[in-house]
Amino acid sequence: MSRIHPTYIIRYIRHFLTAFSSRGFGIHSPFVFSFVEDLLPEAHSYYAYGPVERIRQNLLHDTASIQVEDYGTGHSGRRRICDIARHSLKRPHDARLLFRIAARMRPDNIIELGTSLGITTLYLAQSDTRRTIYTLEGSPETARVAQSLFDRWRQKQIRLVTGRIEDTLPQVLAQVDGIGLLFMDANHTEEATLRYFTTCLPKINDRTIIVIDDIHSSTSMEEAWLQITRHERVRTCIDLFSMGILFFHPENPKGVYKIRHLP
Repeated sequence: MSRIHPTYIIRYIRHFLTAFSSRGFGIHSPFVFSFVEDLLPEAHSYYAYGPVERIRQNLLHDTASIQVEDYGTGHSGRRRICDIARHSLKRPHDARLLFRIAARMRPDNIIELGTSLGITTLYLAQSDTRRTIYTLEGSPETARVAQSLFDRWRQKQIRLVTGRIEDTLPQVLAQVDGIGLLFMDANHTEEATLRYFTTCLPKINDRTIIVIDDIHSSTSMEEAWLQITRHERVRTCIDLFSMGILFFHPENPKGVYKIRHLP
């Protein structure tokens, strides 16, 4: 976002002061402690980091304009690719974490809601080139830019689906037996977030992992996150401020763990 609202800063300070250390101090759950110790730290520079970040840099210097259809805010119009890359893509710190989660947890499949320019999709795809990734994007021109990147990288396991996610998500879910990893980064509103979650519920199993982006970006997103964490099927919830991560295995501890996830 180009300008940070004061209430967002207040939310971040509140999170920072009440969260566990990213080094795991004070966390009594072995599952959560292992996640924080083994996955959060960027201990190594993995093979995917350099190539994907070079693509990001190319997008940051691309001044071409495309028509963006934004079904979340309703503010559609022409935008430069470099501006989309600067304000809409997941920052490297978070995108690399998604890569590590996918590489370590080995989900059977990955579903991404909100392709944007495809940077996060490429990170997820590099976690295992044999794994099918369904990525859903509502804006046709944005999807076209992303597809060109996938074609250039010869990422045949990525299946880009264009159209309103409310329409395309049920179609994608019908093609899978269950959800491995779901990354929700589309319409950042309470109504849409809860609708996506509810739509996916029949395909969630004990091994499913759901990552929800921008859970503290607004009051409505915080409310959506709160409602989801209280769902009877949700077990462990990890709040990194920028993202929320949900686990469903019945042996995992029930609760919400706030963690400081600093670059």
